[in-house]
Amino acid sequence: MIISLYQLTLTLDTPGAVSAPESRAAGGGGDDALPVARDHEGRPAVPATSLAGSLRAHAAAGGVDVLFLFGGTRKEPDPEDPRRERTVPVASPVRFLGTRTELPRSAPTTLHRTRNAIDRRRAAPAPNALFTRELLPPGTEITVWLRLDADPVAPGTPAKERTEAHERADRAAKKRAETLERILATWRPVVGGSRGTGHGRGRLTAVRRRTLDLTDPADRRRWLLKGGPSLFDDADDITQAVLGDRAAEREAAEREAAEGTGGEATERAGKGTHAAQAGAEDPLLLGRVLAFDVVDALHIGTGRTAEETEAAGDGRRGTKRFLLHRDHAGRPVVPGSTWKGLLRTRCEFILRSLGEDACAPLSPWTARAADTADATDTAGATGTTSAAGADGATGAAETPNAAGCDTCRVCHAFGHTGRRGRLVFLDSPLLAPDTPGSGAPGPAQVTSRNHVALDRVTSGAADGALYTHEVVEEARVELRILDEPPSPADASPPDPLFLDVLHLALYDLHTGALGVGHATTRGYGTLRGAENDGGATSPSRASTAQYLESAAHEARARIGQALSSPSSSSLSSSSLSSSSLSSSSPSSPSSPSSEAAV
Repeated sequence: MIISLYQLTLTLDTPGAVSAPESRAAGGGGDDALPVARDHEGRPAVPATSLAGSLRAHAAAGGVDVLFLFGGTRKEPDPEDPRRERTVPVASPVRFLGTRTELPRSAPTTLHRTRNAIDRRRAAPAPNALFTRELLPPGTEITVWLRLDADPVAPGTPAKERTEAHERADRAAKKRAETLERILATWRPVVGGSRGTGHGRGRLTAVRRRTLDLTDPADRRRWLLKGGPSLFDDADDITQAVLGDRAAEREAAEREAAEGTGGEATERAGKGTHAAQAGAEDPLLLGRVLAFDVVDALHIGTGRTAEETEAAGDGRRGTKRFLLHRDHAGRPVVPGSTWKGLLRTRCEFILRSLGEDACAPLSPWTARAADTADATDTAGATGTTSAAGADGATGAAETPNAAGCDTCRVCHAFGHTGRRGRLVFLDSPLLAPDTPGSGAPGPAQVTSRNHVALDRVTSGAADGALYTHEVVEEARVELRILDEPPSPADASPPDPLFLDVLHLALYDLHTGALGVGHATTRGYGTLRGAENDGGATSPSRASTAQYLESAAHEARARIGQALSSPSSSSLSSSSLSSSSLSSSSPSSPSSPSSEAAV
């Protein structure tokens, strides 16, 4: 009987964790951080069940016989009544023995990520919706121990057939081992929730294997006398054999990031981490990274403040300093959740402007308000029936709902509370402006801007109302949107109309019609597509500004043609075929607003 033992090492490229809300301190306040799962010694942990489910789903998506490798249930004729079927459980040959989580030396503690839900009606932070999650930092290593068993030989097997049965079981075990190693080569595990905003993205960095033949006395002695991680002491390193070129590329990137000292090392490490978030094997939705430059100032806060005292020490009152959102390396960052919420809302608006269905899911607190005081007003204003009508629902284009409709283009792309979408938005560090010959850019410089509230009666400064915002005034930020369908059934190409609408929303971001972060109505949050991120270094590749202007012009032309077609009463995917997406030689768009241009 052959037993194969595997030791896998997974490395997180982005923050992530499996949360354990049941371990939250009793009686804690509403803003207590949602804690990560921990073991009996209080160390952060990733349950083996999470990784087992991830690997099983990956095998199923790759066309592997899941029952052969991971067990399950199968149907077979009932011996007592051949006309009926019975369900027979099949034990999993692959066993997840356990995991161990180690934080990186550069970030030996967990980090906290604070987010706030947005009220869809007011386009402002929703009340009492601020929440914080505890996360494992990028670079965290998760060691996983697996055991792959051979099929057992039935105890009643005759002696003459026992040898052949063992040989047959060993051949099946070798086939299972080959299949397991093949799916490990392409496995990209995601740990925990918030997948749509890039959390928990990991990669396999090391594979070790030890094979024990229990018919061999030495192996049998080791199996009986040793246990736990000591069984893997003499395991063979098969990383190169399993991962191939991926292993060599990762090692080269890690060596490059580790070179240098001081600021140079920090810059290289930051560049390596950001590149790892969307490697060459990750499918970029638009086929490229979009670079934007900050035009005025950008503030994306954490919802937290720090009290500052004047340096003069004259006893004056401290001012509130609103902190900028930062990543694990201390760099200011635009969270993936910001990109996702901003572009989702804009896509919904454009689709509804075109007469297409686009639901706007409400948060629970907003939904409750809509069901009470505002339900009648909303129905009257939109010309639809009340949300409490005969069928309990209204048109998705007019009346928002709490869960999402699961039928419109926006829900399929961005997801909702009951279903994961296909788009993934990664965090975007704010980096110093790209200067030719400067090498890898470092983090953008953070400055402060002071504000004071005015007294409406005296028209002067209100007493005690001085506050400060941390802002970034000059920076470049790169937007990465990945296309990762949640299941093989959703692996069809993205909807052509949605891609056009997304390009129009991105164009609005480029022209300044759509702002990012705080105070977008008073001089904050304006971005513009970079003009030197493509053409200057590669003449055949357009810059982000050129790409967005061209894509928006083509999208407006296709949508306008579909709207003016007498045979089409509304836009549809059939009106915008995939072949029409490759039209060339567009002229520059002339209107700053995508909706007005359409």
